[in-house]
Amino acid sequence: MTILYFIIAIGILSFVHELGHFIFARLHDIRVESFSIGFGPKIIGFKRGETEYKIAPIPLGGYVNMTGEDPSEAVDAADKRAFSNKSIWTRVKVVSAGPLTNLLFAFILMPVVFMLGRMEPEYLSKPPVVQAVERNSPAEAASFQKGDLVTAVDGRKISTWDDFQKKIIVSVGQNVSISYERSGEKLETTVTVKAMPEVKAGYVGIEPMFFVGSESKIDDVAENSVAAKAGILKGDKIIAINGQSFEGWAGTAAEINNSEGREILLTISRDNGIFNVKITPKFSEELKRWVIGVLFKPTELPMVKIQYGFFDSFKNGAAECLNLLDLTFIVVKKLFTGQLSYKALGGPVQIARISAAAASYGIAEFIYFMSFLSLQLGVLNLLPIPVLDGGHILFCGIEACIRRPIHNRVRAVMQYAGIIFLLSFFLLITVNDIDSIWGIKNIIGKFYR
Repeated sequence: MTILYFIIAIGILSFVHELGHFIFARLHDIRVESFSIGFGPKIIGFKRGETEYKIAPIPLGGYVNMTGEDPSEAVDAADKRAFSNKSIWTRVKVVSAGPLTNLLFAFILMPVVFMLGRMEPEYLSKPPVVQAVERNSPAEAASFQKGDLVTAVDGRKISTWDDFQKKIIVSVGQNVSISYERSGEKLETTVTVKAMPEVKAGYVGIEPMFFVGSESKIDDVAENSVAAKAGILKGDKIIAINGQSFEGWAGTAAEINNSEGREILLTISRDNGIFNVKITPKFSEELKRWVIGVLFKPTELPMVKIQYGFFDSFKNGAAECLNLLDLTFIVVKKLFTGQLSYKALGGPVQIARISAAAASYGIAEFIYFMSFLSLQLGVLNLLPIPVLDGGHILFCGIEACIRRPIHNRVRAVMQYAGIIFLLSFFLLITVNDIDSIWGIKNIIGKFYR
């Protein structure tokens, strides 16, 4: 089902993108030879008029093939319907239509999400008042206290935990300035954002997800694990480590990892009795952290359904799209300035997993995910990289400046450079996907068992 949802999401967004190119090509009387969803040999298709419509097996995009689009193609200079014979402005409109249609599609989809209603943790819409501070976290190092009210991050005002998290999750490894109020006094501090390997996102240790419904109750104990050998049972509660109590399972798991293999003393609660157990964590290659072999099952977070009427849905949908666009631009900027590693990104494997996860929560979540992905596709396709739509717009801009077409050899070299860059980047994030989900060492190890 994961692959099916991936194909559905990418297929719809690819169709929307290529439809934008197709419509504008037809509006400007450009001959469209083929319209394909997917790459590779045709699976099914038909020809209507002068255009062949088809579906291909590789579901990673699509294309609209216009006469004269390929600079190396011999085109009659008198052919008024050839793409290459159209004005620069017309070509820019046709090329930019794809990504702009993706952006428009997101703004159309998002209001539907709010009409249907989507579930989200209740705390996200509440003011960012600190409930607790995770031990050994950046927030503890910055001396945050329970009751502090966060008012801004890097000078940008925030009013909810949702605002706060959107600023923090894309700032892994960065020093961010956080303004807050304590007993009426306005304060400001700098915090270094750490990464949560499990979700490739930044955190500082005051996020409510660490503390809401987070009792350290053991839901399962792995067979032959150090916890099982120490006599720990399902249903036990870890109430302290080395005499230090924690705010929930996240802090407990973090402290076990921080032991780095050193012996720790667990204080266990069982059937209203309390006892201590000495245990030495082991390193998990799969999870890439120190563990004892127990599974914490957090209490379900209090959820609330966000749903609006027709007009309010459009208003809130547009606002959400603008927030997500802002987030996308921040990520792109940090990638190109080296402030954010490519390892924080998700490739096709992650997209497939998220597509399936979103679908499992209902149609509204799946539509929300598609809307967000459509925004990203629109923005990324406008980047001035040869092969992408933005690269073609760049070529048109250069042509306008030099007042003549770019030499085919120069264009070809730039196109090949763009292909190599994109393929290399695609390979990197795909390998990163596989490593973060299954572990490269684990996969390689299976071939040598």
